[in-house]
Amino acid sequence: MRADALRLPFEDQTFDAVFSFDSLHHLPNCGAAVAEMLRVLRPGGILAAADLNDKGSRAIDEVFARNDEAHFHNQCRVDVIGKILGERGIQYHRHRLEFVTVYV
Repeated sequence: MRADALRLPFEDQTFDAVFSFDSLHHLPNCGAAVAEMLRVLRPGGILAAADLNDKGSRAIDEVFARNDEAHFHNQCRVDVIGKILGERGIQYHRHRLEFVTVYV
């Protein structure tokens, strides 16, 4: 299903798990996207959000630069995800991998 990540077409508390991989840096408002993921997540559900860390962003930029292209980055740095979750009082585990950082 195709849907707007900022306006998911699902009722509140629909899913046991929500997963986002390398997409938040493409959205105009990652805070709104994370809020929307949390809205459709059932209480006690699992949110797994992964996105490019600094090393991953540099690697992707190098690949795109070879073809004189640019990879879209907004102001959503992967560390912002942890800040958003923390502000909502949501406990999480942060895992920094080679090119991505994952919050669960």
